[in-house]
Amino acid sequence: MIKFRCPHCDQKLGVPDEYANRRIRCNKCNEPSRVPAIKQVASADAVTQTQEKMDAEAFFAQDKSDSVDIQLKTAVKQQVSSDETDAVDELEMMEESPDREAIRQARQLQRQKKQVQSSARKTSRSDRRKQKVESGTGGGFELSAVIDYVPDILRLPLGLAASAVSIGAMIAVWIIASRATSSALGFIALFVPLAGAAGLKLFTVNRTFLLALLGTVIGGLGIAAGKAAIAKYAVIPYYQDQVNKEVLIDLKSLLADETYQLNQGTSAKFVAQDGDFMQSIALISLVDDGLADPKTVRKWVLHILLASNKTNVYAYLMSVLGSGPDAPARPEMEGQDEAMFELASNRLGEWFVEELELRKARQYFAALNCIAIQANTQRLLEKPDTAFKFAILDTLGLFDALWILLGMGLAYSMLAMD
Repeated sequence: MIKFRCPHCDQKLGVPDEYANRRIRCNKCNEPSRVPAIKQVASADAVTQTQEKMDAEAFFAQDKSDSVDIQLKTAVKQQVSSDETDAVDELEMMEESPDREAIRQARQLQRQKKQVQSSARKTSRSDRRKQKVESGTGGGFELSAVIDYVPDILRLPLGLAASAVSIGAMIAVWIIASRATSSALGFIALFVPLAGAAGLKLFTVNRTFLLALLGTVIGGLGIAAGKAAIAKYAVIPYYQDQVNKEVLIDLKSLLADETYQLNQGTSAKFVAQDGDFMQSIALISLVDDGLADPKTVRKWVLHILLASNKTNVYAYLMSVLGSGPDAPARPEMEGQDEAMFELASNRLGEWFVEELELRKARQYFAALNCIAIQANTQRLLEKPDTAFKFAILDTLGLFDALWILLGMGLAYSMLAMD
C-alpha cells in the first residue's frame, strides 16, 4: 500500500502498489496528483522503522518499563489518522489521456450525491422542528415548524393566499406614502412583486420554473392593481385637493412661482386681446391691491374660465360647434360682488392702452394660469372614467419600466433558486 498526502489539500491518501507513478484525483479537493514511486514509499517506511527502533532503545536505556507507556506507544503506531483514506473506489483515476466522458459522469454523480445529502439535511431539520413543537422545547413559537404540518395539497392555495395578503399590505403602504407625499412614488412598484413572492415562498418547498413563473405573473398583476389603487385613492384625491385650493390667498408667492409664468419668448397678446382673460386679470389685480376677497375672486375667475372654455382647446372647439360641455351654474351675485366687478371694469378702462394691457397680462399671468389649470382639472373630474385614465397616466414615471422589470426579476429569482 502506498500512502502519501495530497499536495493540494494535505488529505492523506492510500492506494495499492500498482498505482505507483499514475495520476489520481483527490476525493476531497478533486484536484489531480501523481502517486509517488514505490521506492520512495519504501524508504519512508525504512526511516519510520529506524525511528521506532531508536525510540525503543532509548526507552529501555532509561529503565522506564511502565506498561501503560508501552501500550500507549503500541497504540500510537497502530492508530490510523481520521483524515486518511484507503478507499480506492472513492478516488478518481486519471489516465495520461483522460476520459472526459467518464470524468463528466463522475462529476454528475457527485452533484446528485450532494443534492441527496442536501435533501436529507432539510428533512432532518424539518423533523427536528416537529420534535421541538411536539415536546414543547422549541424555545418559542416557530412559524416554519407549524408550516411543516401543512399537507402538500394545501401548500399552493395557502401560498397564493399569503401572496395576495402580502401584495395587499404593500399596496396599502404605497397608498399611504403616496398620499403623504402627494406623489405617485412609482419606485414602490419594485417591492410589490417581492412581497408576493415572499408570501408564495412561505408555504412552498420545491423551487421550480413553473412556480417562479407563477410568482412573476402574480407580481405583475400586483403592480397593475397597485397602479390602479394609487390612481383612485391617491392621484384623484390629489386632483380634488388642487381644484379646491384657494390659490389667491398667497398671491405674492403665486406670482413669483416660475411653474405658472409665461415664457419670456412667448407673446402675451393672446391674453391681452381676450376680454374674458383680461376681466379675470382685473379681478386678480384687486386682490393684489387688497381691494377684494381672494376666495371670492377665485370663485368668479374659475366660473369665467369654465364658462368660456378658452383654457381648454378641445372643450372650446366643441363649444363653438355646439357639442361642448355644459356651462357651470353661475354663482349667486351679492352686493359686494357687484361692487367688485365695477372696480374691475374701471381698471380695464384705465388699461385701455395696448402696452399697458400687455404688461398687466404678463404680470398676472401666473395667477390666471394656475386657476385655468384648476378649471381644466374640474372639467376632468366631471367624468370619472376619463379622470381615472388620466390618473393612471400620472402614476407612470420615467423609471417605471426599470422598477417593474427589476422587481419581477427579483421575484423570479427568489422563487426559482433554493
